Amino acid sequence: MLVVAFIAATRVQFCIVHGLDRLARNRADDVSIPQAPLAAGVTLVSAIESIDQTPSGMLVHDIMSSIAEFYSRNLATEVTNFRRTDEQAHTK
Repeated sequence: MLVVAFIAATRVQFCIVHGLDRLARNRADDVSIPQAPLAAGVTLVSAIESIDQTPSGMLVHDIMSSIAEFYSRNLATEVTNFRRTDEQAHTK
């Protein structure tokens, strides 16, 4: 990932993302992607969610990450169902 390489090569204090759903689409990525910045002493900041390293901030992060994973999977299911329905309508 470009951000991780940039952080490793540059002195930065903060990694600002619009929202956690833009950072990772599943919980596994959400756990692994921030590890390199955190190990380098970089603080992850979300523009729309109040996350920090306090217990409540970590809880919000986990909840928002779970919601992002749900949204991504649910959207994939809806797109698949729409395509299937659309194909059936055009084959009749």
